[in-house]
Amino acid sequence: EARQALTHAPRAAGRTKKQQFYGDAMDALILVQQGRFEDAGRRVRALREEGLPPGFEDSFYGIPLQLAAAALHLENGAPADAAAALRHTEPHWSTTENWPLLLVAHTEASWHGGDALTALETFDVRQAEQHRRARVSPALAARLRAIKAELLVAAGRPREARQLLGGHLRHPRLAVARAMTLLVEGRLADAAATAEEALRLPSLTARDRVDLQLVAAACALRAGDAPAAARPFRTAADLAVRNGMTTPFARLGLDERRRLLDEIGAGSEWRDALLARPALFPEGGGEAPLTRKELVALQDLARGVTLARAAERHRVSVNTIKAQRRTLYRKLGVSTATEAVRRARERGLL
Repeated sequence: EARQALTHAPRAAGRTKKQQFYGDAMDALILVQQGRFEDAGRRVRALREEGLPPGFEDSFYGIPLQLAAAALHLENGAPADAAAALRHTEPHWSTTENWPLLLVAHTEASWHGGDALTALETFDVRQAEQHRRARVSPALAARLRAIKAELLVAAGRPREARQLLGGHLRHPRLAVARAMTLLVEGRLADAAATAEEALRLPSLTARDRVDLQLVAAACALRAGDAPAAARPFRTAADLAVRNGMTTPFARLGLDERRRLLDEIGAGSEWRDALLARPALFPEGGGEAPLTRKELVALQDLARGVTLARAAERHRVSVNTIKAQRRTLYRKLGVSTATEAVRRARERGLL
């Protein structure tokens, strides 16, 4: 409906003012929100080739364009460029009504460029900065609740995610987050049923459909039925290719992606693009689950935190940190910090 409204809006001839380009920037953002990245990319390129007024990129009117650009950078595997695009919006952070969308974008850039715990910290800090602002719409509130729940799941805290989500999942993003929570917990039948029910919700975007089909594929694969997993995976792949999407596939572990790509016989170029994405969520399997403290120890290892510094940060003894790391090594089946980080990335724990 928003795009239809923009289509019928009058367009000034020989426009030179910043506000005259706001509708074009909004159009690019809407395409991104729908998961139509190919179309969004063409829209952004055409807008910049036409020539934007001086100062537009850093103005209030440029916020939708920077949001669209950040999403496109993530699709291209460049989270640092996404963060750079979002820096143009910083002067307006405390005043713009777009802050929930900016919060989601900052969080996703942090998550794709780092790890779930860092992204969760980014989310909490930046949301707290907006605590005096007016309440947001139910749809945007659902978006914020969904991404925080997914970060909790990715950080190994699914119980907190379930508490945050509650039982009202009529919003597609909340349904996706719920399905991912159940999947990571190993409740495959419940996760598959949640995804199947959510696929019947009205107003699903292409991104919603890809995410839900990937959950269905992962459920079947983890249940040992690769041919059944190939069907929703092929549906997701076809829709993703048409719209230029690759980031949703980071929901699956690398090994799962390889197996499913083999099942559908994916072409090498697209296969390479999907396998280049670090996994955002833990991959299923027979591995021993890590406790919350072990996940924190793993994050410390990935950041190069020393034993002494870790003991100081967590207010425990060095021997306690050593014991936690020994247990972590045993569960991951490794003997060094370097191997632990590598194995954790393969499992989607970082």
